Amino acid sequence: MTEPLIECRGVNRSFDAGGQPFHALREVDLRIDRGELVAIVGASGSGKSTLLNIVGALDTPDTGEVRIAGESLATLSEPERAALRNQRIGFVFQQFNLLPRHDALANVALPLVYAGWPMARRRERAMALLEQFGLAAHVHKRPTQMSGGQQQRVAIARALALDPPLILADEPTGALDSRTSAEVMQILHRAHREQGRTVVIVTHDGGIAAGCERTVRFADGQIVADGRRAAA
Repeated sequence: MTEPLIECRGVNRSFDAGGQPFHALREVDLRIDRGELVAIVGASGSGKSTLLNIVGALDTPDTGEVRIAGESLATLSEPERAALRNQRIGFVFQQFNLLPRHDALANVALPLVYAGWPMARRRERAMALLEQFGLAAHVHKRPTQMSGGQQQRVAIARALALDPPLILADEPTGALDSRTSAEVMQILHRAHREQGRTVVIVTHDGGIAAGCERTVRFADGQIVADGRRAAA
C-alpha cells in the first residue's frame, strides 16, 4: 500500500466573523498518498484554502490531527514548523509572494539562505532552476520588471529550490491568462510526473482540476466528493 504523505483526521477550524463563528472546516478527514496529483475545488469560503494553510503548517486546527509523512504537526515547535515549511514543502500562491526589492536570482535562492547553503552553492542552484524554466535572461530583474507568468515561474523555481517532496499551490493560475496558465500547469505536472512529487492544487478552474488524477470537492467546510480520474 502506498505510504500517505498527508493525513488529516477530524480537522476543525473556525474564525470570528463579526462576533459569530465561521466554521471554515468541519470534521475533515483526508489522506493524500506520496506521488499523487490532487485538485481541491469548491466555492469561495468552502474551506479549501484553509485546509491548504493547515497542511502547510501556516495555520493550526482548533481540533483534529494533521500528519505529514507520519509526523504530527501538533508535536512540532515553531522552529520545527518553520524548518518543515522551508525544507519539505514548496508553496506556490496566486499573487506570487516574491520579494519586490530582490531580483529573480535572490528570490529563488531565499529558501537556500534559510537552509544555510553557502553563497556559491545557492547561486548555482538558483541559476540552474531559472535556466530550466526559461528565465536565464531575467535573472537580475525584479518582480515589477517581469510579466505575471514570469513571476509565477520564479515562484515555482523558489518552491522547488530545496527539492521538497510536497508542493502546495493555492490558485497558482488565478492571476494569469489562459496561455500562461497552461505553461504554469505544465511545470507543475512535470514536477509530479518526472520528479515524483506530491502536488496539491487549490483551484476554481474546472479544466485544471480535470487534468489532475484526483479531485476533492469542498462545500461548507466539508468534503462532499472525492474521486479519481478514469484511466485512459
